[in-house]
Amino acid sequence: MKKRILYGLWAFLYALCASLSFIPEPAESLQVAMTLLSLAFFVPGTVLLVDAFRNKDKKGIFTLRLISLVSLGLTTVAYICNLLSATASDAAGTVLYYVLLVVSAPMVSMGFELLSLFLWACLLFATFVSKD
Repeated sequence: MKKRILYGLWAFLYALCASLSFIPEPAESLQVAMTLLSLAFFVPGTVLLVDAFRNKDKKGIFTLRLISLVSLGLTTVAYICNLLSATASDAAGTVLYYVLLVVSAPMVSMGFELLSLFLWACLLFATFVSKD
């Protein structure tokens, strides 16, 4: 598959996961679908990484590393800000929670927050594997 298609699919899955994260209490069947969709979110990134390793595309590997770092970094910052907003107003807490939903889209829609963070970290650390 072309890189452009995979990046487009990845962006589409991100937008879908982000929008589904705003559902407050999904039904059990919808939660299962959201979990599967959130797991599928990591497939295009993995395919891109494998393709970059095969073609020895250092720029592609660096791009995936950057995407993973930004996602993990923003998720960490948004999560900490969300925790610190416990003493703030309800409106501030709600806004920061919505920021967390958008920044860490597959994390919340998956239902297993640590699994999503683990998969992002796996993608990140896999970019450091050298096949020279």
